[in-house]
Amino acid sequence: MNSTESSVFLLWHSRPATSDTDPGNDKLIGVFATEKRAAEVATQLRSAPGFRSFPDSFTIDPYTVDKVNWEDGFVWDDE
Repeated sequence: MNSTESSVFLLWHSRPATSDTDPGNDKLIGVFATEKRAAEVATQLRSAPGFRSFPDSFTIDPYTVDKVNWEDGFVWDDE
């Protein structure tokens, strides 16, 4: 990252699939200015209902602001 770029930190919680018919669930908890703040929020939520069943399922992803992060398109069944 050069001096003109800045990042934000996305806090996710991903509940894994529990059966063949359950796809699991990804939740974007929030976008934070610092990785430290995102980690603090994850710590706070670990004991909340639902999250406490999957306390190690939090991830923090840094994203560069004003940058396209997905440029290659995607596959869709109708194409």
